[in-house]
Amino acid sequence: FEALVDQLVATVEASRAHRSPATVEAATTPVAGGSSNRRQLHGPVDPDLSLVRFTPEGEAPVDLVSFSAHPVVVSEGASHLISADYPGALCSRIEAAGNRALFVQGAVGALSPLFPEFPMQVDVHLELMADVLEGGWNRASRALEPLAADGPVAFQILRLPLPPVTARFFPENLRFHRHAERALRSEERR
Repeated sequence: FEALVDQLVATVEASRAHRSPATVEAATTPVAGGSSNRRQLHGPVDPDLSLVRFTPEGEAPVDLVSFSAHPVVVSEGASHLISADYPGALCSRIEAAGNRALFVQGAVGALSPLFPEFPMQVDVHLELMADVLEGGWNRASRALEPLAADGPVAFQILRLPLPPVTARFFPENLRFHRHAERALRSEERR
């Protein structure tokens, strides 16, 4: 833990010491079929891939990419492997194109990545997911618009009220699903 904290502090200090002007651009594009709702058949998903590109003067761009789906391609297909999963596969492709890459997870509650309807080797599945997201990254790259003309970039936190939960924890055909659902819902309210 201490080594991680020390490295984070050193990284922030080095970044602050080497600040330079940069352009900031952003775009969002849908990635149809990139994720699915694992709790509700045809339930809601966030299909968008968001890209924020920071381009410091004289340096390679830094692409901050966000997509909403649990990175479980590897753990679902080969739980004994250690992998950066689809975010790592996508970042490798972005870096191969000459940009630096950072991936941040979007809202992933109950969202699974693209899963084929037939058995597939993990490496093939990762490439399939990376293909879909790289297509979204390419579309977003072509649609980039300046985020701020002058001055610092500002951030805002919005608190949004959410509707009541309608998804089920357990399938209805499970023998005691109503009792299990009721027990979990009461825990959720505490």
